[in-house]
Amino acid sequence: MKHQLRRALYIAASAALATALLPLRAHAATSDSATVAVTATVQPKITITVNDKGSDTADFGNVDPSGTTVSGQVSAVDSSGTGAYYFLTSPYTVLVRSNKAWTGSISASNTGSAANMTISNGALKWAAAAWPGTPSFATGDGAQAVAASPASGQDPGGFVTGSAHSSGTFSSSYYFALRTLWSDGDAGKTFGSTITFTATQG
Repeated sequence: MKHQLRRALYIAASAALATALLPLRAHAATSDSATVAVTATVQPKITITVNDKGSDTADFGNVDPSGTTVSGQVSAVDSSGTGAYYFLTSPYTVLVRSNKAWTGSISASNTGSAANMTISNGALKWAAAAWPGTPSFATGDGAQAVAASPASGQDPGGFVTGSAHSSGTFSSSYYFALRTLWSDGDAGKTFGSTITFTATQG
């Protein structure tokens, strides 16, 4: 009889405990969540450098129609005696980085005192590839002349094109040659030109 009573009490206590634990079990099964929204706005950005700088100088130094040279340049004299070309051996590399399509434009202005050794008279030439090791006067004559506002096809480096450049990195090197003629009559004067490369996002 006592055994049966104890068993009955044990069963009742177990049932009561199980009932009491039901809310705890139900609470343990619930969940909640939170979120973090990560956002950013990509700003348009474009940069342009020449030889990794904001500007650079292509200095031919002293030149004369006889072709006398100084360090950093090579000259070629016309066999008919009209004058000489001077060739700079170092490139001037234009680098554009843009995160959007862009277009390029170039302007070249005369800034020197020479009256005939000028951009408009074709005194300054440029090429996208290095000059040959021993350039000739014909090499200079055959090169593209720097125009005041080069259009597509007048820019050997492809900076100016008929369509937009894709986003990313663009790089092109320019080699310069300068012509001085006996007939220029610019002794004691200076040749000067500022060539401006402009990259504009569309």
